[in-house]
Amino acid sequence: MKIRNKFISLLLAALLLPAVLLPAAAAPADSTEDGGADMWIAAGSALLYDVDNDIYLYEQNADGRMYPAALVKTMTLLLIAEAIERGEMSLTDTFTVTSSLLEGLPYGGNTLGMKEGDILTVDDLLYCATVGSANEACVFLAVAMAGSEAAFVARMNQRAEELGCTGTHFTNPHGLHSANQYTTARDMLLITREGLRHELFRSYVACTQYIVQSEQYSGRRYLYTANYLLSGKVVPGYTYPYANGVRTGYTSEAGNCLIASATRGNRTLVAVILNARNGSQGEPTYMLSFREGARLLDWGYTHFAMRTLVRQTELLQELHVELARDNDYVVLHPAEDVIAMVPSDIPLEEFERTITLNDELIRAPVEAGEVLGQLTVSANGEVYGTVDLLALASVDAMGVLGTMRRVTLFFLSPAIRFLALLVLLVALILTIRGLRRERRSRKPIAPRRNNVSYLDDARRTQPPRRR
Repeated sequence: MKIRNKFISLLLAALLLPAVLLPAAAAPADSTEDGGADMWIAAGSALLYDVDNDIYLYEQNADGRMYPAALVKTMTLLLIAEAIERGEMSLTDTFTVTSSLLEGLPYGGNTLGMKEGDILTVDDLLYCATVGSANEACVFLAVAMAGSEAAFVARMNQRAEELGCTGTHFTNPHGLHSANQYTTARDMLLITREGLRHELFRSYVACTQYIVQSEQYSGRRYLYTANYLLSGKVVPGYTYPYANGVRTGYTSEAGNCLIASATRGNRTLVAVILNARNGSQGEPTYMLSFREGARLLDWGYTHFAMRTLVRQTELLQELHVELARDNDYVVLHPAEDVIAMVPSDIPLEEFERTITLNDELIRAPVEAGEVLGQLTVSANGEVYGTVDLLALASVDAMGVLGTMRRVTLFFLSPAIRFLALLVLLVALILTIRGLRRERRSRKPIAPRRNNVSYLDDARRTQPPRRR
């Protein structure tokens, strides 16, 4: 019996061993198509941001460090766009390809086959870098702007810090793999958000094709975007009707990466996906980021809507007023409507309203429109808006107490406090000046001669003694 039990135990262990050793299977990408709290993206990191309302709609390991691949070019384009807007560069400036630059390119760096002596404009190089994802074009732009690739990379890291990026470090302007080059979905969003504020940036990231045909360039090049959300000319079936940018990237270490922007109606969303690897059966792995990117954008448009949570005309609370002459109560109403981008599946009655009063006791007089507190609207621990609460009507105070109350409020007002402080300061300055003037006007007193000096004078005036 013991031998039999041992055999059964070994058999069960053998059956369970693969489940222990193998990594956990990823959930199907469409397993939570309805979104909600269980929304999941088949990637190492993902984020969805509403540009117009400045809110994050979805986060999945958004601060986890990942390799960025060619998403690095987003920062390169931003720096060049800013330099052009400052007048430090021009789209018509030309750049000549040198042998030393070509020799310094890393393996896989010369993707368009540029040759020594080729002359391209900054405009051509920008299209090569964005539409054609040309690594050498990024290096040439870096040298054209900063004098060297190293100086440009230093500026990339400085600009990332200025934008609030805390998990990003750049080592090159194109995104070829480097162990010390990393980023996060949130940092990529911060860089993209800044880029979308510039018209020049938006025009390049939305372009789907371009022909490089400068007269002094060796051959004509037809460039087509690798962002298949923008165009299905190269690979059909993945276009997203509202897409207008931004950038794709891939290395074996980084996996498939995507920054996708889209505008639907008056809403612009940006989705960031890093390290997408596990495609569905029969689907090329490199297409997964596009499918997940479109799904995330759709989820943002479908599951979030701009809704009015509180109206300015609502009467929210009635408060007792002390020292009132006639009516001893005041009614509170919001200073303005509370309108926010919120999940569509939360009923309005489930939003919590929390009232915070400036003072526990309300004393007359109260003026109509006076701020008496604040209203906070939240749901599931998320705050969606805060608004001042105002008095609907004035409440007069009774007799002398009311007058005293008004006088007290008058002297406690910030303007009167400032004026009083100013008067005291002027009085102090005048007093100091008066003391100094008085001190200078006093006459000096002659020093007294001591007894010794008088005796000495007497001795000097007496005749000498006879011996």
